[in-house]
Amino acid sequence: MALGDDWPDLLTVNEVAKILRVAPLTVKRWGKRGKLPAIRINSRGDRRYKKEAVLWFCGPKERSSFMAFRNTKFRSRLNVFAAQENR
Repeated sequence: MALGDDWPDLLTVNEVAKILRVAPLTVKRWGKRGKLPAIRINSRGDRRYKKEAVLWFCGPKERSSFMAFRNTKFRSRLNVFAAQENR
């Protein structure tokens, strides 16, 4: 999912998760670890993420290492599937 001008300046946990193609819990963990800073709003403390921070997080270095991790994980799943098919 592309992050363009039509997105709001503050994004919800679910919106960020869709953009980065991860689970919402992963986005929350990254916020707690300081990898993706969150802003707390309202009395419940809901999280919002600045669009600029998400764009920065998607920068070339982060994207390449993240995609390498995902590709490795995907390849290992394919190998397990292929091994099961060859039985």
